Amino acid sequence: MSQLSFGTRLFRTLVLLITGFLAFQLISLDLSWPKQVVLGTVSLLLALGVNRYSRSQVTSFALMLISMTATFRYGWWRFRVLIEYFSDESNHRLSIDSLLMLILISAEAYTMLIMVLGYMQTAWPLKRMPVPMPNDEKLWPHVDVLIPTYNEPLSLVRCTSLAAHNIDYPPEKLHV
Repeated sequence: MSQLSFGTRLFRTLVLLITGFLAFQLISLDLSWPKQVVLGTVSLLLALGVNRYSRSQVTSFALMLISMTATFRYGWWRFRVLIEYFSDESNHRLSIDSLLMLILISAEAYTMLIMVLGYMQTAWPLKRMPVPMPNDEKLWPHVDVLIPTYNEPLSLVRCTSLAAHNIDYPPEKLHV
């Protein structure tokens, strides 16, 4: 692995520190809507700048942290509003509105969970090397190419079928 320049390492460290600050401080910070617009704009510009400068794994982590910060900030606000609604004695707690709000908050919490799990899955992608095919074509496996169709025009199916037949593979081992 090549040595990174001091400037690149410094930039990556600063990016992680800034996104770490955003992640741990800004989620529960109560802001007025003009300040929220400024925060959103700064976060968006930071993400665009970071993405443009580097494509490293550290940059991916930083962008994930920025995204999670914005999402959890929204979630914090959403849960706080819901708690305030149910804490207010003047609201009807057993109404269709309450039921719909609980369904919505459940769907939003599920979406946030799926986002975090997706980030965990893509944070460290596997770097598998392709296994080379044997030199002897007789040892190559048979390949079946299925083209599922239903009421599609013949012109579309014809193009797909011809493309499948033109795959660079021994014809006796390719089944379309």
